[in-house]
Amino acid sequence: MGTEPKEDVNVQVIVNNPSYVFVSQTSFVFNKSNWNQIRNINITAVNDVVINGTHSTLIRFVPTSNDTSFRIDEKVLQVDIEDNDKIIFVTSVGQPGTFGGVSGVDNVCQTNANCPSGKVCKAMVGDNFSSLRRASVTANVGDGQIDWVIKPNASYYRTNRTDLVATSNNVSLFTFNLNLAVSGTSATAWTGLNPNWTNNGNDCSGWTASGSSGYGGDTGSVTSSSIGFNTFTCNSSLQLYCVEQ
Repeated sequence: MGTEPKEDVNVQVIVNNPSYVFVSQTSFVFNKSNWNQIRNINITAVNDVVINGTHSTLIRFVPTSNDTSFRIDEKVLQVDIEDNDKIIFVTSVGQPGTFGGVSGVDNVCQTNANCPSGKVCKAMVGDNFSSLRRASVTANVGDGQIDWVIKPNASYYRTNRTDLVATSNNVSLFTFNLNLAVSGTSATAWTGLNPNWTNNGNDCSGWTASGSSGYGGDTGSVTSSSIGFNTFTCNSSLQLYCVEQ
């Protein structure tokens, strides 16, 4: 407010679409003693389970007062909500573990037909060799993450966008058991991850070398074996988990 009001100014905070966001308070008052103080309103997106892309709503600040000499105008704020519901999928074609590094593994996911148009897709792999990607230093803690592909408190679906695989926790990890396996059929995917989300030492030398070993998970499992259960030679033809960013 620019000047001191003679009477209290009551401000109503109205969300046009409360199914999108909610506010920390729905009203506040400016009076003679606090008219020049900043008021903070927290706006929180509703964490729904619908993949509906980035969407927006309006928040209206509607003032009223008995001070007829005081000019008060409604203010409108547009809020954009970025959807945190995403897809996770398995590549249909197996490949050796020689991708040319983490960037090469990501490129396989990015160019896959299941990666949504205009989105970024990355591979759910660990890289212990070059330390370019990591989910957790300590088992199931989510500490020390590097370029990790799962987002916190996000729901991940199969490509049909209705079958919920899992919702990540606040440290960007899945807890087991999953709601559904990522794939409806059992196969093996390169991960380089232990069942507790730490990097496994077997990652085909950072996904570059054929003369070493890589660790893989079972795409048809809902347990921790989905991210890691066995070691394979890097010339084996395995699939990948791809995650929308």
